[in-house]
Amino acid sequence: MEQATIKYSCDLPWQHHQTADTLVVYCSAFDFRRYFDEFLDKGLALKAYDLIAVPGGAQIMTSMHFFPKIANFMLRWVEFLVKAHDLHRIVILGHEDCSWYKDFRFGPIHLDLRERQLNDMTEVAAMLRKSLNVQVDLFYARPKAEKMEFVTVS
Repeated sequence: MEQATIKYSCDLPWQHHQTADTLVVYCSAFDFRRYFDEFLDKGLALKAYDLIAVPGGAQIMTSMHFFPKIANFMLRWVEFLVKAHDLHRIVILGHEDCSWYKDFRFGPIHLDLRERQLNDMTEVAAMLRKSLNVQVDLFYARPKAEKMEFVTVS
């Protein structure tokens, strides 16, 4: 076997037995990611967490009627991580002006995207609380006065 060329070596020492108690699900939108990460680190003080980042975030779990295989697959990922890593909390982040929601082609043509996102997040949270018996916290990111603010979704 040929010797591999090292491209980069991390400064952080490897710690094999790290643990987390939280799963974070958020939209994979590049322009929001650094704000999400800062919020998780400084706003929620999460130091170690499992992460699922996909377009639209948790929305895909509401698509049982349109995409049952994909929705079930996402639910299986969440269930696997919660059980295998003994997680007790799920944090779901949504954000204003989500391209996935703008492009989503199912349901009513004229709808309030923010309201739809918040309803989807609330629906997913209720489903996960019931099926996995975990704490689920919802937050919505929106630019405000040249800053990014996160508000609690109930």
